[in-house]
Amino acid sequence: MDDLLADFVAETREMLESIEGEIIAWEADPGDRERLDSIFRFVHTVKGNCGFFDFPRLAKLSHAAEGALGEVRSGRRAANARLVTAVLSVIDRIAAMVDAIEAKEEFPEGGDEMLVSALEDSEGAVLDVAASHPREEVQTARASQSSAAPRSIRLPVELLDRVMSGVSDMVLARNDLARRLRETPDAGALDGPFERLSGILSEVREGISQMRMHHIDHLYQSLPRLVRDLSNELGKQVMIDFEGGDVELDREIMEMIRDPMTHLLRNAIDHGIETPSRRIAAGKREIGLLNVSARHSGNEIRLTVTDDGKGLDPAKIVAKAIETGVVTEQEASRLSNEEKINLIFAPGLSTAEEVSEISGRGVGMDVVRANLERIGGSIKVTSKPGEFTSFQLQIPLTLSIVAGLTVQAGGHQFAIPQSYVLEIVRRRSSSVETTTLGANRLVKIRGNRIPYLALHDVLALPKNAGKDEGEASDLADILILVHVSTGDRFALGVDSIFDYEDLVVKPLAPAIMATGFYSGSTLLDNGTPILMLDMREIAAKHNLVSATRASKSPSLEADAKKIVKKAAEVMTFETFDGLECAVRMPMVLRIDTIDPATIDYHGKVAQTIIDDRLMPLVGIGPQHETEETVRTLRLSDGTSSLLYAVARISDTQPLTSEIVPSDDPAYEGTVLLNGRPVRLIDGHQLFAKFARPDEASNGLSCALPDDEWSKAILEPLVVAAGYRVERNVENCDVAIVMGDAPPAQTEQAAGRVIRLRETEIARESEQGTVYRYDRDALVAALSQATGGNAA
Repeated sequence: MDDLLADFVAETREMLESIEGEIIAWEADPGDRERLDSIFRFVHTVKGNCGFFDFPRLAKLSHAAEGALGEVRSGRRAANARLVTAVLSVIDRIAAMVDAIEAKEEFPEGGDEMLVSALEDSEGAVLDVAASHPREEVQTARASQSSAAPRSIRLPVELLDRVMSGVSDMVLARNDLARRLRETPDAGALDGPFERLSGILSEVREGISQMRMHHIDHLYQSLPRLVRDLSNELGKQVMIDFEGGDVELDREIMEMIRDPMTHLLRNAIDHGIETPSRRIAAGKREIGLLNVSARHSGNEIRLTVTDDGKGLDPAKIVAKAIETGVVTEQEASRLSNEEKINLIFAPGLSTAEEVSEISGRGVGMDVVRANLERIGGSIKVTSKPGEFTSFQLQIPLTLSIVAGLTVQAGGHQFAIPQSYVLEIVRRRSSSVETTTLGANRLVKIRGNRIPYLALHDVLALPKNAGKDEGEASDLADILILVHVSTGDRFALGVDSIFDYEDLVVKPLAPAIMATGFYSGSTLLDNGTPILMLDMREIAAKHNLVSATRASKSPSLEADAKKIVKKAAEVMTFETFDGLECAVRMPMVLRIDTIDPATIDYHGKVAQTIIDDRLMPLVGIGPQHETEETVRTLRLSDGTSSLLYAVARISDTQPLTSEIVPSDDPAYEGTVLLNGRPVRLIDGHQLFAKFARPDEASNGLSCALPDDEWSKAILEPLVVAAGYRVERNVENCDVAIVMGDAPPAQTEQAAGRVIRLRETEIARESEQGTVYRYDRDALVAALSQATGGNAA
């Protein structure tokens, strides 16, 4: 709504700048119908917009002016000086109100009735208006109000692109000048002016870049109508929720992701979210929920589309893939669960039961991925059958300036987007060997085989004549390990590497783009033009990129995956005390939302009701009162679970920095993530202090006496310790009996026996028994009875 309001203010101001002159000219020539129509359209437009934004005072004034001008247009009233003065007074008032709206200030009450009366041809009212609202005062008030609020103008997008291109060329010229100054002796006197010029140019470039940015709300605005129409067509009830509408994105990127977003939402409504009757039968609420969220992550935007539908069924996806010939049964048997789900991106694969106008043609998810990869983005999917499906899109902030690596092959220089580069290896390294697999050229790096392409072969350029001969003479001097966003990897051989630098990418002629080798052109700081390589298309031309390449050569892909050791992942979040923390991802089961009214703060640890059972809740206390829902991380150590309340969930990231030990036992230590110190939760300490074993989580059974005290008092304690309660002592892991139980009962017990006594102080004959109300001693006895496998 803020963007729409800004558009309203900008549009009204544009019309105001020209309308006053039109009114004066109309007064001089009342018969000029064209000017009268122009003034009428202005007040009519303002009236319509005010109705949309709920500005009743503005609507009343503009409606009165519209009525008076309408009478003049119809010939029922003659224009005179008093009417012109009244219209000008109304327009001054409209302008002042618009300034107040932009500054988010209250406009003083009063005066509107007098202006309306003046428009109705009351001469006295006109004179009062003229006396009480002198034009100089109105203009002064408008100037003072507008000075406090940001002003805006509208410019053609093409003009902004031209300015951006010019600034980019200036940056390249600046870089060239910097290089020449470094090479020129006695140029120290120019260092100061050059640094000032460089700083100013950087600010201008940043400002121009911001002009290209739009709030992602512009993308969101068209989606509710799509969801409404499609859900009605399919007989479903679907709501859509948005987060991160203030995130800014390059307008060109925004247009390019519009189609992929549409595909994802259509698939979610058609394939994911069930009909109301099926949702009710599955224990869900009747209305399905779509959530679209956006957030910044470094120099990327992470866009997530999640539905609470039936999820993806890996078995069904594999069956369809086998049926359509995407994979064979033997290949499918070697796929992991994640790889099975990723088969939805295979061309021609659809899990729809029948072909319709919406789905079933096998065109959609492969197009989504291809469109994202074309702009340097990526997509991954996570799903839990019966609960949810979530697509995570990683999108670059802008296409105009990218970080790149400049390389040389066959005597020519080229640029590679830095986002594709994993590692750089020199040919003379002892860890590099050549090998072959059928017709494929491979390199063996640290024992792992991956496909190899020489850039001079790919582009049909001459080989480097100065290359040394030797055991690895068929390899280029330098190998760049390239990761295309589908997950495939290969080694690209080049003759030399120059530098990493920010590159201004410009479009190429269609004939050059048609070759499929290049994605754009750029200029180096010395003014040399070079071509930007399209790494994904190069890989695709050599059959190194496909949805099922992993299944067609599993051993090769398995080796390729070992090239880079996958770093442990953590989820980062902000606590209710304002601390930035992280927890290791293997402990995170899912994210739950709870009602603050369900939290019980009594006892050593807070607890809440979720999934019809009480669970420990840490990370929040009575001092953190909130009326909104609370987001929690459900953490598990495999046998027990707890909830960790968080104020905000930030991101999932690889844990690549070292852990600096902490004096606080609650944390493993401090790690560096995105240049910020983050506290890493100590899972061992957390579960040791707060965990409550899941019901029957250890699979052990405990027999109890068949009496009311055992059912009311003893059974809850045993269940909380993780045991399944039985009444028959035979075949149980532990049996609890009262001290006066007959010997036959203990003799029948297959496992350990714990005897309880009635009195707190044990008599001589009761040595080795446990007082029936000594909770700690009883829990310890249960744990010792099974070697610590219980609580």
